Amino acid sequence: MRRTTVGLSVLAFLAAAANARAAGPSDIKPNGSIPGTDQFARLAGGFMTIGLIAAGLGFLISVAGVGIAGHSHNVHLRDRFKSGAFLSLLGTVAFGAANRLLEWAWSIGTGF
Repeated sequence: MRRTTVGLSVLAFLAAAANARAAGPSDIKPNGSIPGTDQFARLAGGFMTIGLIAAGLGFLISVAGVGIAGHSHNVHLRDRFKSGAFLSLLGTVAFGAANRLLEWAWSIGTGF
């Protein structure tokens, strides 16, 4: 009797899984009905814009510093400016591609 109950439970689980798989992936969308969601999205967009501008300015300043330090043969300062230029470039790419990266990550999550 116990084996029959376990067997029926397994069959019921497999049937439910097959029905869920046949229904297709669920369509999950972010909830926009929470008060303040629009303002928060606009605030996040503003911070991304400020970050992009700051990272771009940091890149330009660092590249100028690399040129000045290289001209004066200051190897240590040139290496520090090169590190700053790399990090600023990385920040510029990250801020510029943030929306695309979030869409990519969301599509991975919905693919399961």
